[in-house]
Amino acid sequence: MNNNKIDLLNFSVICCCYNSEKYILETLLSIKNQSYKNYEIIIVNDGSKDNTSNIINIFIKKNKDIKIKFIEQENKGLAESRNIAIKNSSYPWISIIDHDDLWEINKLEEQVKDIKNNEDIRLFFSDFKY
Repeated sequence: MNNNKIDLLNFSVICCCYNSEKYILETLLSIKNQSYKNYEIIIVNDGSKDNTSNIINIFIKKNKDIKIKFIEQENKGLAESRNIAIKNSSYPWISIIDHDDLWEINKLEEQVKDIKNNEDIRLFFSDFKY
């Protein structure tokens, strides 16, 4: 991680999925619709047996303006999938979203404010609601 003063607040948004056809499109749209746009998306399909891969590929084709890395692998489990996503990240800030979660439209924007107001902190956690 770059320890210089926070200059580029770019995020690598990682999303690992397994048999996620029911939720993955909504999850990806909640990332796409963020008010803060300095991010890439890294998706790891962990051996899904359903239509997850097709849904992701269609999303990628329709959103060529978004930097997306799509990794498909045999099932290795969530922990290894997240590690693979992190290894493939381009940016110093990692933001994790689960395959069946949705973000408020200003989630990344609020994180940027927190980072700028707390430059000595390197780990942030967001609250959630059902």
